[in-house]
Amino acid sequence: MSQYQTRLPGGMRVRKPSTLNIYTGLSLLALLILIAGAAYMWMAAMQVAPTDAAHPFMLR
Repeated sequence: MSQYQTRLPGGMRVRKPSTLNIYTGLSLLALLILIAGAAYMWMAAMQVAPTDAAHPFMLR
C-alpha cells in the first residue's frame, strides 16, 4: 500500500503538546491531601510520643 502513497487514518503519529487536564489536577490535589495528612499524623504522634523519643513513631 505504501507504493501508492495512500494515507490511512492513524498511520502517522502526530506529536501534540501535553496539556493539563482534570486528571492532572486531581492527582495534584490528592498529593496535597496526602502531604497534609502525613504532616497532621506527624504532629499528632509528637504529642503522644515519650519525651525521650528520638522520633515520634518510636515504639515505647
